[in-house]
Amino acid sequence: MSKLKSEMHSMVVIVTIAFSLNVVLSTIGFWMPTETYAQLLTYQMGGAACIMSSVIASRYLGLRGEHIAASGFILLGITHGISMAAIGFEHYIIEKGATVIMPMIPSFILIGWCSLFPKWLRKAIVLPILCFICLYINVINGGKYYCFPLQAGYTCWMMLEILWAVYMFKDWQKQKAV
Repeated sequence: MSKLKSEMHSMVVIVTIAFSLNVVLSTIGFWMPTETYAQLLTYQMGGAACIMSSVIASRYLGLRGEHIAASGFILLGITHGISMAAIGFEHYIIEKGATVIMPMIPSFILIGWCSLFPKWLRKAIVLPILCFICLYINVINGGKYYCFPLQAGYTCWMMLEILWAVYMFKDWQKQKAV
């Protein structure tokens, strides 16, 4: 196996593991008491895994000639960084958490350009965007941050990342067979 093929394999494996790790850590954190150090730490570790995964996914897609989507994954890494920055040691910084939508929308739109993903998956980017728009409007109008749109938005976001990883892995398997 050539160095490039070996690295591309490593990329899709790391992307899949890191996005999956975020789902596991976020699920564990969700069931912990709200805003405890353990919950916040679990969410931070998941966020760090997603930053790494987004950067590596960007590199993989760039090597596959999907440069617009690769740029979207770079911006997604920044989005995860903002989300992670909203998590302190003792509490969430709600204003930062709500503003995660600002880079999220363009990152998802750019990722939606990726021809390696099926059309239904490319259109599914609308779901977390709508949830986070509802959250943002709710927060700026003095409503709660911890609400259904927050939970639904992050759940949709994580599921998209898992599905993106699956389709990158499938793409790598096709390339390996050639």
